[in-house]
Amino acid sequence: MDLDEMLTAPPDVAAWQLADADLLRLVPELSLRMRQLEALRVRLMHQIDQRCVAEQVGASSPGNWLAGVATMTPSQANRIVRLGRELAKHPQVAAAFDAGETDNDQVRVIVELLTKVPDGDAPADPNAAANADGEDSAADGGGETGDAPTEADGGSEPDSTDGEPAVESIVFGPHDTRSQACTRYLLYAARTEESTVLARRAKALDLIRGGDPKKKRDSENPNSTSSTTRSGRICTRRRWNETRSATSPTG
Repeated sequence: MDLDEMLTAPPDVAAWQLADADLLRLVPELSLRMRQLEALRVRLMHQIDQRCVAEQVGASSPGNWLAGVATMTPSQANRIVRLGRELAKHPQVAAAFDAGETDNDQVRVIVELLTKVPDGDAPADPNAAANADGEDSAADGGGETGDAPTEADGGSEPDSTDGEPAVESIVFGPHDTRSQACTRYLLYAARTEESTVLARRAKALDLIRGGDPKKKRDSENPNSTSSTTRSGRICTRRRWNETRSATSPTG
C-alpha cells in the first residue's frame, strides 16, 4: 500500500497489518506530506487574507474565520495568517516550505530573524562586492583577473561531516545581500537541525548583528545599573553619587 492510497481513507488503514519495512518507509513519507500540506494551508490562507474573503462571509478577520472553521485558538490562526504575509516577502523560504524541506517551526525561526536584518538589500560583504565589480571591469576591458583556486584546480574544499559540508563553510556570492546570505545560511542549517537548535543559531546571528538590545540600552544609561536576583528578576537602581551632594542637607 502506498501513501496516496492510504490518504484516501486514513481511518481505514490497518496499521497493525503493515510490515516493518512499510512502516519505516511510510512514516517519513507521511511527515514530508504533512509539512507540504501545512505550507499549502498557509498559502491558501494568504489568498483569503489578500482577497478579504473572510470578511465577505461575515468574519471579523481571516484569523477569526480560520479559528472557527478549524477549531483552533485565535492565536494559532493568527500565526498562520501572519506567516503567510511574511513568506510573501521571502520567496526562497516559501519555496523550501512548499517543498517540505522545512517545517512550520523552522520557517517561523527563519522569518523572525529576517525581519530583524538591517538594510537587508545591502551587500552581505561590501568588500567582496567591490572586488567582484573590479574583476568584472577588468575582464570586460581585457585585463587579467585573479587566479583564485577552484575545486577543478585542486583548491581547498569546505570541511564536511558525513559527506555534508559544514554550515559555517557555506560560501556566498559577492553580490548576495544580507537577507539572502542569512536565508541561505539558515535554510542550509535547517536540513539537519530541528527548530530549537535552529533558533539558537538564529539568536547567535542576531547577537552578532546588533547585540542584545536590553544590554545596549542599559549600557547607554550612565545613571543606572542592573542586577539579577535569585528568582531571575532584573533589579535596576539609580546611581546617586553625582546628585546626592546637590540634594542632601549640608552640616
